Amino acid sequence: MSAELVPNQTRRPTTSPLTSPVPFLVGGGPGRRTGTSVYWFAADRPGRIRRSHAEGDKVGLRARHEDDIPVLRAELYDDVVNASRAEGGPWRPITPGSKDPRLVVDDTQQGSVQFSVVELEGGTLVGTATLWGIDNHNRSAHIGLGLLPACRGKGYGTDVVAVLSHYGIVVRGLQRLQIETLSDNTAMLRSAERNGFVREGVLRSSAWVMGEFLDQVVLGLLAQDRKPNSTNRPAV
Repeated sequence: MSAELVPNQTRRPTTSPLTSPVPFLVGGGPGRRTGTSVYWFAADRPGRIRRSHAEGDKVGLRARHEDDIPVLRAELYDDVVNASRAEGGPWRPITPGSKDPRLVVDDTQQGSVQFSVVELEGGTLVGTATLWGIDNHNRSAHIGLGLLPACRGKGYGTDVVAVLSHYGIVVRGLQRLQIETLSDNTAMLRSAERNGFVREGVLRSSAWVMGEFLDQVVLGLLAQDRKPNSTNRPAV
């Protein structure tokens, strides 16, 4: 199968709901909290603080908005091939207005944090990003992302991985992050490796995708191996 069909998707089990974070309030410097304003540190730029989103070189990660939902449903989850490659189970349609956890945020869930990805220039929605399977005891989690078809090949995938890694390691204090993706997903593999992820193994014939078994690659990043200053990366 062509990797260009879903160039920046990571796979996740259908049993892991995607949910949004409890608000993390930061203002004025590391560790300081305010009562009203929400701030996120800009990834890889410790001296800068941005309101309401975590920021990379090209994209920001913010909370899910109501008007994001129909766009994500139509362009990501109604695409049978895209969804089949990204999900750990068979594709099924999402009914408009349903509370599907891939789209609708449930703040009571603490095991994952779901973001919408937007361009820094203009704030246009470009996809989704998730930190899921958060294990606070072992200080580990998994990374997942998906870009809208028109937003692929612009370097956004590499930037999203950088910002999610910053959020998981710097903001949440995690020690290990993991990515699972199909072995033919060369764009996602490049995005991960440009951010310091290391290929740790191959799960042979572990994913049933559109009539065939495909291998999955497991990549890991430890906190001490993160690349905090990797900017101006080539587009993927």
